[in-house]
Amino acid sequence: MMQIKKLSTILFIWMLSFHALAINLSDLYFLAVKNDPTFNAAIKEQVAGKEYENIGLSQLLPSVHVNYQNNPRNWQRKVYPINTNQGEMERTEYQNYQSHSISAIISQPLFDYTAFSDYKSSVIKTLLSDSRYQVKFSELVIRLVDNYIELAYAQDKLLLNLSQQEIYKKQLTSSQRLFELGEGTKTDISEIQTRLYLTQSQYTDIQLELDNAKNKLSSMIGTPLPYAEHIAKLSSNRFILQPITPNNYESWENEVMQSNLNIQTARYEMAIAKQEVEKNRGEFFPTVQLYASYSNSDSDSNNTVNQKYQSANVGFYVSLPLFNGGKTTASMRQSTALYQMSAFERDSIIQQITQELRHQYQICTTSNIKLNAYEQSVSSAKLQLDATQKSYIGGQRTMVDVLNAEELLYRAQQDLIKAKYDYIQAWTLLHQYTNTLDIEKIKLIEGYFQ
Repeated sequence: MMQIKKLSTILFIWMLSFHALAINLSDLYFLAVKNDPTFNAAIKEQVAGKEYENIGLSQLLPSVHVNYQNNPRNWQRKVYPINTNQGEMERTEYQNYQSHSISAIISQPLFDYTAFSDYKSSVIKTLLSDSRYQVKFSELVIRLVDNYIELAYAQDKLLLNLSQQEIYKKQLTSSQRLFELGEGTKTDISEIQTRLYLTQSQYTDIQLELDNAKNKLSSMIGTPLPYAEHIAKLSSNRFILQPITPNNYESWENEVMQSNLNIQTARYEMAIAKQEVEKNRGEFFPTVQLYASYSNSDSDSNNTVNQKYQSANVGFYVSLPLFNGGKTTASMRQSTALYQMSAFERDSIIQQITQELRHQYQICTTSNIKLNAYEQSVSSAKLQLDATQKSYIGGQRTMVDVLNAEELLYRAQQDLIKAKYDYIQAWTLLHQYTNTLDIEKIKLIEGYFQ
């Protein structure tokens, strides 16, 4: 397994050596599955969880115990009274002897309500570990997409910021030249410088966002990303929305109630809490065991020196609890309260997920209107900027008007880009909530980047 990880890492570094080659989301997906430490921990948790059922079943199967003891050297000093002609006297004897004993006991539970409830609980725990693994896998995909989008979005904002800085620099050079010729004003120069400095300060913040996103993505795939440019950028082609099927919210909510992994996990946890109640209830019931035993001994005690015994027994063992200080009753009350708590926690998870589902569904269904509006906003801002620049040349507008128009276009472009990324994230979460986010969906997301 480690060799496979090393090989994939080496291959990835070799791919990154070609600066023009962009890494797509599918490549990062396979690397994250192999190298993400959080997901690897979930794999081991699942492996450990598979043993719950075996552990629980063992309490219902026969148990065999063998005890063996061999003492080659034993010393005994024995003092006892004797009657003689002179009266009662004490006599002392010393013995040196060898002893050994062997015994075997086989027992089979016939009735043990607590053990049976524990077995049912262990079966559910195995299912719970599988469910948690699937949750971690789903979260891995979401984290990967979020980090990928965060990095790509930071790149787009950085490029937009650099473009805006270039515009301000050109305008500053032009205004300084006009001022030297006596046609410009210091106010225009100061206004441009202020906008330029603000844009440069924003550049620093965006650069920090980009570095943070790059580091988070690198930690997931187990390989540093030397350049953020290795990530494919949002395509400049026409942004096409994916069809939302089914096209009504109630169907999505029904699918969530049936397939959502977090809700499924909460139900398993509730079922386990129910079995804890039953386990404590079993403390009120008797336990019945069938047992068979065999023993063979030679001088195994002070009273059986130089005596050999063999014995075999078959029978039933019944244990009936009568009183243990109120522990069982208190445990019943405690486990019942915990079971009720797990029911409320399940309801809370359902409520949170359905609320978030509705929010992401609304984003997906309204994104078409929002994107059209932002595209129109960008087009209008470009026309306004062109008209303002012409009016400035004609002396009808000031440099402040031009800068405001440029700022309006800059904000409109930022809003359009953000709306696109918001839609991709909402569409991804929508399918994660319904447990339908697979490699095919990842490839659809990948199609938005180039």
